[in-house]
Amino acid sequence: MEPLNCTPSTRELHDTMDEAISTAGSSVRSRRPGNRTSLRAPLRRFTANVVGILAAILIPVCLVGCTEEVKPVQKLVEDLGSEEKSDRYKASKELSKMGAESSKLGSQAAIATEALAKTLADNDRDVRYYSAKALAKLGPNAVKAVDALAAALADADPDIRYYVVKALDNLESDAAPAVAALTTALGDENEQVRYRAAKALGNIGPEAREAVPALKQVLKDDSSDTVREAATAAMKRISRFKKG
Repeated sequence: MEPLNCTPSTRELHDTMDEAISTAGSSVRSRRPGNRTSLRAPLRRFTANVVGILAAILIPVCLVGCTEEVKPVQKLVEDLGSEEKSDRYKASKELSKMGAESSKLGSQAAIATEALAKTLADNDRDVRYYSAKALAKLGPNAVKAVDALAAALADADPDIRYYVVKALDNLESDAAPAVAALTTALGDENEQVRYRAAKALGNIGPEAREAVPALKQVLKDDSSDTVREAATAAMKRISRFKKG
């Protein structure tokens, strides 16, 4: 369903305001010059007209009447499995908007996560992008997608890899199964991916010990101060945390 276009165009606003000004101007010109008292009434009417016009235009926009109809989560999940690329695209995009508001997903967050984990490997770039973005917004709720996220770190698109590594970072210690993939991501060409990978390894804690040699190499080779700082912090967190 297409969104309702209830926001007035600039041309419509100008025409409406011109009409109000013209009406007030005609009232003012009908009064004798120099009589300030005689100007008060038309000016008050002009002000009331402007306020009324703006209220009529802006109140519907500020309320909920101009939003696109949102499909139920179950329907979006079904659309992720559609053979039609457009269905998968729209569903993944809508879920990426809902992910940050867990109340919209409710008890179906786990179902959405499983479906999004599958579309991380979709043959369409945009479907993969919005699937990764949705999982990044789900935070800890994306834990069931950890293996799919680890595999998606090899995606050819840097924007997708960014949201994938962000999703893993948000999982903290639950991202432990992705340590090997995150370690590889320390050498990514994208600075933000490298930064998030180092940060994610630090959040995993002692189970990321195998990444320490690679983190040390980052300190020697990486040209980014931000990435090197994240690697230093990660090594401290890995060595500081103790199981149990």
